[in-house]
Amino acid sequence: MSEYIVLCVDDDEAIRELYEVAFMTWGHCAITAADGPQALEVLRKPETHLDAVLLDYEMPEMNGVQLAAEIKRTKPDLPVVMVSGNAEIMRHAPPFVDITMPKGSDLGLLMSQIEKLVDTKKNPKPTQRVRWTLAESATA
Repeated sequence: MSEYIVLCVDDDEAIRELYEVAFMTWGHCAITAADGPQALEVLRKPETHLDAVLLDYEMPEMNGVQLAAEIKRTKPDLPVVMVSGNAEIMRHAPPFVDITMPKGSDLGLLMSQIEKLVDTKKNPKPTQRVRWTLAESATA
């Protein structure tokens, strides 16, 4: 397993600290931001490499959907995972959010979902060309 660098955005300091410890425990690195504008500042730094963004929906100044839209506008291939306690947001997540998870989800499950998402983005499965003719399909 390789180390992933994940930007974790949450206005709750205790949650940010939890993410830092959890990601380190799983062999990854968490960079934290307290709100949308701070997260965008991190993203704009040319030296910053990120593998994914984990963000909360409910935040001051800019909610998670607004932040996710801005992230995808500038970095469309960067995976975005949004956690929320809002059931409506969970059911009707915007298309620019790759995965939604309930706030308070098991950290192991959250980590596993992020790892799968990043692995898929980094190592997409090659499309296989299928070639057949009408004659072949008629004899099958």
